[in-house]
Amino acid sequence: MRHIDKLSKNELHKLLNFINLVQSSHNISLISEHAWLKLKYDRNVQYSHLLAENENRIIGYALIDRSITNNSPSVWILVDPFFNGSIIQSELLEKVIEIYGKSVRIWVHGSQPELSTRLSDFEFVAKRIILVMRIELSYLQLSLKYVQDIVIRNFVAGTDTSGWLALNRKIFKDHPEQGNWNINDLSIRINEKWFDEKGFFVVELNNEIIGSIWTKIHEPLMQNKLLNDTIQINQKFGEIYILAVAKKFQNLGIGKTLFTFALNYFKNKGIYNVILHVDYENKKAIKLYRDLGFLEFNRNILYSR
Repeated sequence: MRHIDKLSKNELHKLLNFINLVQSSHNISLISEHAWLKLKYDRNVQYSHLLAENENRIIGYALIDRSITNNSPSVWILVDPFFNGSIIQSELLEKVIEIYGKSVRIWVHGSQPELSTRLSDFEFVAKRIILVMRIELSYLQLSLKYVQDIVIRNFVAGTDTSGWLALNRKIFKDHPEQGNWNINDLSIRINEKWFDEKGFFVVELNNEIIGSIWTKIHEPLMQNKLLNDTIQINQKFGEIYILAVAKKFQNLGIGKTLFTFALNYFKNKGIYNVILHVDYENKKAIKLYRDLGFLEFNRNILYSR
């Protein structure tokens, strides 16, 4: 097992292919988008890597993120579906604890019972839960009610960039991943294949951006288990990526208006299955989503000791 702080270009290429292979076999994302994009594009990010290999082939991997807090790194563990996953998971977990101690934090995305059980054996407990919620739109009637004087329009890169980033940082200042986004973080996402400016909306009041809603459309590859077995594998599905409303304009119905606007956008594009992620402690947002018809179907859990 190798412990590496800096990957060569060849090692990074092999690792990205390995992650794609594993995630395709699970049909869900097993690491956060934030960690994935930093791994792909940021050569200076404070990541470490544990690689389990067999005849020069990666069969297990632990991504250790030290960029937010070096004393309590966040870790994602992935294993080759064609090898004995439980043994490799245990070896990677034990090595992570050996190197970084008891303060390490482990993310488990979706249902991974063997890894969850192993974490329990090491006395890890759930400390943070991200709910993955889903709505099926085909039979849903969506009535859009505009809040007086607001204007909803598409985000314009360049023109809206600084204003949107300032709003995003202010609203998510306590969010460990999103609260410090800069122009590079935004540009990386705008340049991803999934980005479509027609699905990124801002809301203005008196020519001031006071909120936004950003959507994604996912290709079918990750859909089968992410949603449910009754959905055809050749269907795309949508995601409410980011919803943000400035604090002084909250509780006026703007968030619900933006949500309904985005769901209608999906329906008009023939996208009838939509997901979102929300922190379990954000009860206010969860109530809004449930009122709109979203139901929980998965969880991403952060374990620590």
